[in-house]
Amino acid sequence: MIDQYGNFISWIPSLKSSRESLNIALAKCIERDILSGSIEGGFRMPPQRILANYLNINHSTVTKAYKICEEKGLLKGVVGKGTFVCIYAKLPQNVLSDFHKSDVIDFGMIHPIDEINGVIGDIVRNIYMNMDFTIRNSVDNE
Repeated sequence: MIDQYGNFISWIPSLKSSRESLNIALAKCIERDILSGSIEGGFRMPPQRILANYLNINHSTVTKAYKICEEKGLLKGVVGKGTFVCIYAKLPQNVLSDFHKSDVIDFGMIHPIDEINGVIGDIVRNIYMNMDFTIRNSVDNE
């Protein structure tokens, strides 16, 4: 579907009128659609501003709804890429509790190497400090 600004929206939430605030209603709609299979793992959610424009609601309302879903482990925001549905969002969290700690590599979190492992960080810093950054011309070496 295309909104009035020419942006493509592939998922449109069906907000049901309720006494809840819009951000909670939107978060519940996202959760419902993920659990029902309407939205699958890895799906790129519509950008918050575009969804807010389409629904004619405030941008911060959509941001709050996405944040609620992120706290529940349903969505994952990646800076510069967008917000995605977590691959394991439909699985109960107790299924992942032991498995997730030992066998799953989570590529969703991106940290500098020195924050992940102090030993590796020290080695990388040592290599960097001992590198020769002078420019050598291959013609001069012949």
